[in-house]
Amino acid sequence: NAHLPPGTYHVAFLSGDEEVWPTFVHQTYEEKLCPNSFDEGVLELVTPSAADGDCSSLIRNGAMEIEDDLMWLTRFTGIVPKAGLGIGGSTAIKDTTRVNQRDAFVQFLDSRCFRSSRGRSYEINAWIKLVDGYDSPHKCQANNGGCPEVRIGSLDRVWPSVATLVPQVYDDDYQLLHGVFVVEKELVESNLIELFVMRNRVDYNMLVDNVSMTLKPELSQHTDAVCSENLVENGYFDSGDAKFWSQSTGLMKIVGQQGNFALQLTDGNARGFIKVGCLAHGKRYEVLIKYKILYRGQTIRCDETADSGPFQCPAATLLSYHDGSFLGGEKVAQAIEASDGQEWSELYGIFTASSDQSDKADQLVLQVDGFNKDYDYVLTSVSLKLQIKTCRSNILVNSNLNLGVTAFWIGVQSSIATVSDGFDDDSALLSYSRERPGNGPRFNSADFFDTRCLDPGNVWEIEAQIKLFKAGTNIPAACDLSSVNPSEDACPALFVEVADGSGTVVLEDLLRSYEMPAWNLNGWNLFRGQIVLPSENEWDGSISSAGVILFFRSFPIHLDLVLDNFILRQID
Repeated sequence: NAHLPPGTYHVAFLSGDEEVWPTFVHQTYEEKLCPNSFDEGVLELVTPSAADGDCSSLIRNGAMEIEDDLMWLTRFTGIVPKAGLGIGGSTAIKDTTRVNQRDAFVQFLDSRCFRSSRGRSYEINAWIKLVDGYDSPHKCQANNGGCPEVRIGSLDRVWPSVATLVPQVYDDDYQLLHGVFVVEKELVESNLIELFVMRNRVDYNMLVDNVSMTLKPELSQHTDAVCSENLVENGYFDSGDAKFWSQSTGLMKIVGQQGNFALQLTDGNARGFIKVGCLAHGKRYEVLIKYKILYRGQTIRCDETADSGPFQCPAATLLSYHDGSFLGGEKVAQAIEASDGQEWSELYGIFTASSDQSDKADQLVLQVDGFNKDYDYVLTSVSLKLQIKTCRSNILVNSNLNLGVTAFWIGVQSSIATVSDGFDDDSALLSYSRERPGNGPRFNSADFFDTRCLDPGNVWEIEAQIKLFKAGTNIPAACDLSSVNPSEDACPALFVEVADGSGTVVLEDLLRSYEMPAWNLNGWNLFRGQIVLPSENEWDGSISSAGVILFFRSFPIHLDLVLDNFILRQID
């Protein structure tokens, strides 16, 4: 105990003759020994700001090359540097005893860095190798429990599994622990912060090398070119590992070859990190995921129309978090139809970024779920990209029907299917089993129509290629272009309805516009019409959540309709 006369003092930490700041300072006050001892709280702790660059990388001696001052501590075990046993013949550190499965290497982190980086993310890497008493390596099975992990701890809380074993295709004795850690409010307020590399078992010793904790760049949709690229971290699995991916249960591994890697999962779900800061409120984003389902090694198909049951397809949900709390989830992609003989199926969707996703979230996760525990699922080419606004070209998604009809079209009191003999020898939509003349196929404009392009007074042109057949047959049929009697011989009409944000209808029209003098019985017929949006005096430009109704109907029930190349573009 220091016995100092009354006065004002400046206390500093020294390294040699240089004044320094330690990684953390935690104040405690003991019981008073003298009447005029300091009262609790009277000492003012002046914490200097961290210098530029001090917080970009928090681990000291992560490569273990400074053997005389390792800067690592241990819990429940001893530590020794091992020259030549690290990655590529470098130095690693090794524990000396196996007393407790919670044995760990520990390093204190600079607490000042967390105060200035709330909501930012650190990427953690640590390479480990489990060895027996003869230094022979043991491979731990990722997602199978009992493997090493990295934890972050403060005086009040521990964040477990902030970096876990990553499946990788390359066969190496060293295995990678990897994770992304978001700085939460609770950590910002702590004076003591530790990083633990834990062994989690007592039957092997552990070697550790190349530990890093690096601040991820702060991205902005307005300034960073990376935001125009794929926003899914490691979405193509190019590096042959599953960095930035995790799974709640089951097994996960990397399969394939260089340039064609994929993530294979059994049960549970797949969770991939999204680059935070790139999503902009009100902009539209396209999600595309290639997948296949394996049963006993053979590819099988799910039912894109099933909402439950063993043949239900997977789907993708975007999850948003802030300060460790869940903000919400939005379904952003669902299964679309696969062509016959196609090896990979696809999840596809378009969504408009909300304020939670763009402004509030400090962590975004793309979760692929809906897995059946009896099957294996393989994911590849997982992408989430900004959809460029192009109003002068076609603004309808999947106009050529090459992605099938599921999700894109709705059969109103009727059935729809994809057929192969489309206008350009590709896919087309078949509408059949219509109960009334007023039934037919309706485009899912709420999800696949860029309503940002609709402005008061605009003129829009609508096109489609159409054929008719006698109901339930392949026999071509005709209609009368001059007729308006839907029960007898009228040709298909397009019903258009636009409602504003309050649900009030501002435009309603039934278009019967064909570009030929008579119906072409044995070929395609070009439908072409125009709509003029209300002026600013009649409409504020808002659109209801249901989108714009585009609905082919008002033709006889004894006819089936085949539709292709459905296009909507602005012409004025």
